[in-house]
Amino acid sequence: MNDFSWSYSRIRNFETCARRYNEVDVLKHFTEGPSPQRDEGFVVHAALAKRISQGAPLPAHMPYEKWIDYVFQGAGIPKAEKKLAITRAFKPCEYFDKVKPVWLRTVVDVLRVEGAHAHVVDWKTGKVDPDEDQLKLIATCVMVHYPQVFDITAELIWLAHDTKSTREYTVDTIVNCWDEHMFHRVDKLRHAHEHDEFPPRRSGLCRAHCPVHTCEHHGR
Repeated sequence: MNDFSWSYSRIRNFETCARRYNEVDVLKHFTEGPSPQRDEGFVVHAALAKRISQGAPLPAHMPYEKWIDYVFQGAGIPKAEKKLAITRAFKPCEYFDKVKPVWLRTVVDVLRVEGAHAHVVDWKTGKVDPDEDQLKLIATCVMVHYPQVFDITAELIWLAHDTKSTREYTVDTIVNCWDEHMFHRVDKLRHAHEHDEFPPRRSGLCRAHCPVHTCEHHGR
């Protein structure tokens, strides 16, 4: 299928439960129920983006000014919520390109390019649970769109815990991360779409955290 595209959140949701992914993310038959944690995450991300791009003050209950100062350190102007996409041939394209086939989409919460170096940040409002794959995908898209960049400091900043997880990437480490394992994961998602195969995966989420009430495991 020529229009197949994916993102970090899509492949993560697919691997958690293919049935839920298809019903919620693809077909839109069901929507996620209310979640104070998710809603707060949206509010915090929006406030931080406005603080960076417009200079708007943060709300009094968001004590994150130290992290704003942090992302402004060094040369280069930070960009908030930068949308980047690439083709399967690892070429740059628009996020919703009408001509080139979009393959991978990422959104960088903060991107600051300083010559051959880039600093990228993804804000996190939940518990500390580092997933380096997200940073690898972001770093990949940054290097494709900014070919002058040869090394990247990529960070997950855990706002509620006032800490961060940092990884350093070069062109070589990014090339090496796209090994058979990563491509295999994407191929499984593509295969599911091509053959309409989205089997359920029973887990603790089925009992009270899944909106797909038509699934045989719902509520169990």
